Amino acid sequence: MSSARHTATGAIDRSAVDFAWAATALKRGISVEVVAAELGRVSLKAARLSGRARGAYIQRTVGKASRSIA
Repeated sequence: MSSARHTATGAIDRSAVDFAWAATALKRGISVEVVAAELGRVSLKAARLSGRARGAYIQRTVGKASRSIA
């Protein structure tokens, strides 16, 4: 059984997965800049977005993760 959160439609909540990944990386001491760059590379949700929406999603996700561990 998966521990990932799911949306109302039953799909995996990719935002929650990305947030958890970013928070874990930040807790391990990886810089915000590196986490943002890497999230842009590995995130399935970010891959579906383009331009400003993609950048805003990454910055918002990493920012929330950063604030959660402060």
